[in-house]
Amino acid sequence: MRSPTNILGLCIGEFASAALLIDGRLVGASYEERFHRKKCYSGFPYKSIDFLLRTHGLSPQDIHCVRVMNETACGLEYALIQRLHSFEVSDFIREAYDYFYPVLFKQEKVRYLDVFKDKIDQTIFPKEVTHILLREGETADNSQRLRRHLIHDALGTEAIHIEFIEHHLSHAVYGALFAPTGVKSAQIYTADSFGDYSNANVFNFGLNKTTTLHSSAVQNLGRLFRNLTLLLGMKPYQHEYKVMGLAPYASASHATKIKAVLESYMSGFQNGEWVFRKKPTDHYFTFRDHFEGVRFDTIAGGLQLYFEEQLLGWFRAFLDNVSSQEPVIFSGGLSMNVKANMRLTTLAEEFGRPFYAAPSGDDYSHCISVAYVDESLRRGDSFQSKFAQLDRLDLGYRFSASDESNVCEWARSNGWSIQRRDNTKVAKALSEGRILALCYGHAEFGARALGFRSIIADPRTADTIRRINIAIKKRDFWMPFAPAILQGHEDKYLHITTPNAYRFMACAAQTTPLGRQMLQAAIHPYDGTARPQIVDIATNPIFAGILERFGEQTGTYALLNTSLNLHGYPIVNDGGDLIHVLQKSDLDGAVLPDHLLLRREAKP
Repeated sequence: MRSPTNILGLCIGEFASAALLIDGRLVGASYEERFHRKKCYSGFPYKSIDFLLRTHGLSPQDIHCVRVMNETACGLEYALIQRLHSFEVSDFIREAYDYFYPVLFKQEKVRYLDVFKDKIDQTIFPKEVTHILLREGETADNSQRLRRHLIHDALGTEAIHIEFIEHHLSHAVYGALFAPTGVKSAQIYTADSFGDYSNANVFNFGLNKTTTLHSSAVQNLGRLFRNLTLLLGMKPYQHEYKVMGLAPYASASHATKIKAVLESYMSGFQNGEWVFRKKPTDHYFTFRDHFEGVRFDTIAGGLQLYFEEQLLGWFRAFLDNVSSQEPVIFSGGLSMNVKANMRLTTLAEEFGRPFYAAPSGDDYSHCISVAYVDESLRRGDSFQSKFAQLDRLDLGYRFSASDESNVCEWARSNGWSIQRRDNTKVAKALSEGRILALCYGHAEFGARALGFRSIIADPRTADTIRRINIAIKKRDFWMPFAPAILQGHEDKYLHITTPNAYRFMACAAQTTPLGRQMLQAAIHPYDGTARPQIVDIATNPIFAGILERFGEQTGTYALLNTSLNLHGYPIVNDGGDLIHVLQKSDLDGAVLPDHLLLRREAKP
């Protein structure tokens, strides 16, 4: 009998995550931050690998191949100072003034780790790797060598095959993995700030071979969005979604003026290339001089409008040249902008083609896709056999009976009501205004909670927003929440034509009059759009059951759904994490696999 083939996919460096394939089947994946309880934790995914191996009864010697994101550098220096986790806005401004300004404007040689030597964390990597980074930095020449050392050290053996996978091919594969069942080919766009050799690509994944239709290294939308996020006083790499949420408040005329300034630099995609009238030396300082004193919502609105229209022009250039009904798929960091995806959906539909945004398609997702990139695909062979592999993202830590027992014991000792879970009772508590944690099954992979680690509430009144923000989330006042809608009822609330493209909160949608009336707490308060999740009973039976009972009781087959975490913390993983949230928040209760917990004063 043949032994199974076990492949680890890894993101190492600025983004840390791990995934496991057994005989071509994805059996688990997780961000490293979920185990460290440090949001945006960088480094090596030691704990994620341990979780995957233990869960499936494997030892390091059982791994046949390790595939790793990026052929070139991957942010090891950033990981050494925990840039994404620990930096405040003031640190990013310091980075702009003390590193990027002298390097870009004065052509000085500045060592990045010398600027931030006060932030170096000697515990992130083994001493040998830390010493090399301090002496040499991370370079194209030493990056693979350093990552090999980390893998050998973590697995305790050098007798393991390691492959490094090109960044944008990996992004494209991730998009292809979520193509709908039965698809034989797809046109896949990938875009981000930069990865390996490019930052904007178009691929054709076809019956006979995979081809690259376009590749560019000069598109600057990601870097622009990141630096204007900082200019607005928010954290780059984390708060771009806040800028997107702020954008609808800008007046159209004022936003258009901002867009015109941005177009005076990169004018658009023309004749097969991104065209610049003039290239900014640096985005932060260049646009600081342009926008100092301009209202914050005006900048956000103009940036979002520019971002959308640049992407529309790029997509249209290739849609114009292909006559096909094959799906259009978008992956990479720029695909996280759900408002742009809404407009791209409309554009693709004009050409008779469905549009899909890869779920949480940023750089953490590489751990999943690199595991699928074998040598045949790198040669350009067909990928058709691997289409429709994935239809769910509950891939992380499984909330166990032991976790549930510990949470119930904590609740009992604190005077909470404990009863057997009954979806009718859960729906009744929600309809009475209770805000509940929903925690069961495997944790979601990605940035968005999908009903396994969620906070759920009645979406029918805008007052729910204020209550959730006071109780736990502390979101900025302009930021919307999102609706989860029971499959089969989406047409009541949304204007969409491809429901299965909305399973993962990857794309915004226009709402119907009924949607704007019944989902007041779960749509954007200004423009009435929604970032929906359509929930089906096959992939999420408890959440679907609650939605169904809530609909029967209220006539609304939808709930507000937001991630189960305290402000500044990763999404909950295990029972201890849930207890911490319940201790530190004013949540009214928790829905577990077998129990419903309610504060005594919240008992229905």
